[in-house]
Amino acid sequence: MKTKKLLFAGLAGLLFASCAQDDSTYEEHNAKQTDITVNADDFVSDGASKSARVSGKKKTALQLGSSGLAFSWTQGDVTGVFAENSGQQMPMKMIDGQGTGNKAYFEREDYELKSGVRYVGYYPVVDRLMQEPFIDIDYEGQVQSTNGSYSHLAKYDYLVSDAVTVEKTNTADFYFNHQGAILRLMIDMPETDTYSSVTLSSADAVFTTKAVMDLFNTTEVIQPKTKSKSVTLDFAANSVSTTADKMQLEAWIMISPADFTTRDMIVTVKSATGKEDVVYTVRPEKNFVKGKAYIINVKNDESDEWVDLGLPSGTLWATKNVGAEKETDYGSYIGFGDPTGTMTSRNGGDYPLYDVYETDYPVVNGLQCYVYDITYIKGHSMNSKNDMAHALLGEEWSLPNTTQVDELLSYTSYTKTTLNGVSGYKFTSKKNANKFIFIPCAGYRLGTNINNNGYMYFWTGELWEYPSGGIKNTISGVACTDYDSGDLDWDFFNRAYGFSVRAVKKGK
Repeated sequence: MKTKKLLFAGLAGLLFASCAQDDSTYEEHNAKQTDITVNADDFVSDGASKSARVSGKKKTALQLGSSGLAFSWTQGDVTGVFAENSGQQMPMKMIDGQGTGNKAYFEREDYELKSGVRYVGYYPVVDRLMQEPFIDIDYEGQVQSTNGSYSHLAKYDYLVSDAVTVEKTNTADFYFNHQGAILRLMIDMPETDTYSSVTLSSADAVFTTKAVMDLFNTTEVIQPKTKSKSVTLDFAANSVSTTADKMQLEAWIMISPADFTTRDMIVTVKSATGKEDVVYTVRPEKNFVKGKAYIINVKNDESDEWVDLGLPSGTLWATKNVGAEKETDYGSYIGFGDPTGTMTSRNGGDYPLYDVYETDYPVVNGLQCYVYDITYIKGHSMNSKNDMAHALLGEEWSLPNTTQVDELLSYTSYTKTTLNGVSGYKFTSKKNANKFIFIPCAGYRLGTNINNNGYMYFWTGELWEYPSGGIKNTISGVACTDYDSGDLDWDFFNRAYGFSVRAVKKGK
């Protein structure tokens, strides 16, 4: 669209600035025809580090500073401008101002901005022949070159200006907005290694990986095309490693806005050397919005005392039985309600909350089972005074209640297995296969006699009346089922039986 007016012009320019809109200053630019001032704000930090790392500029560049990532233009940058309802795009190439975060000039000899027409600018230009203001964008394929580098982000830094109605021909102010959010993952690694990728995942499809930028949409520019439960940042081959001096993996990824206020994020780091994946579960408690950069500290904040299995209630399960040195040890055999953990009486009446008597040994499906008659229930929940876990481990611990045990059975995959030569049950998180607890088949104690019968039992701290569902005070691998099948069910026993105690605590 050449006009005589523009032919008189020589070079026309678009002026871009990376400083904030409320403190921008502009010098006079002597373009003869089109003179457009455009702001492209920095990525605002949501808690960025004060240390800076130099990155090579490639097209637009982002530079880490104390207040976020500063945006600047680079030689060869091309922006696109659409006029509303025109079906025509005008690419404009930068001719001056590269490397600055303040100004840059873009030219187009054969184009003018008409008074009264609305325009939108965007970056980067995906297709110079694009005739409609619907721009496909893709957040997949990001590759980080070294540990801590972030120069790859610029390629995925999609910008769209606010719509501008030109009041004076070839003169307008454009305000560009970043459409993505930057995540800076600071991941504590357990050992030195070289890595091939890091994947972020969620229980539901919260990540927009492919979308369309609807430039004139006044409600939401980004219109998702493909949503996924995960996004992956690849690492350049043999280039991203941790060392003895730097055990932290620093990964940068650009994502479309995503709300993790109440969602868990699974962070999976894949080794390039064949070692097992390193997997963490974090809850950012953030709504990642466009134009902001976030730090996510990914740490192994678990001690050797408990495991977060990703249960809905947040309950944390102890890694070993009370009295055990390690997860495969049987630990102490404790009667129900014995806060000392030392009672050996065979008389259930000597134990608090005694409520059942052994009466029969019926045979069901060829297997002998224990059955009891109820005499009285003093209360459905155990008080802290007689809670063996609370008394022996400390106030933050308790016996699991029936709801917590049902949750364990529902939200983990459990199987009968052998760990380091010890038979037991492994409860593996359905959210994170690297998180599990192992409870050995320790059998039981009655009096001073220990019977390691190959079964697993552990006490709970809550009573249910029999026969309406049974007295759910013990979880066991017996329950009139074939042990070899690995089935688990509730059972009920005289308080004098000494069983394992596996404690729980509340999560954060």
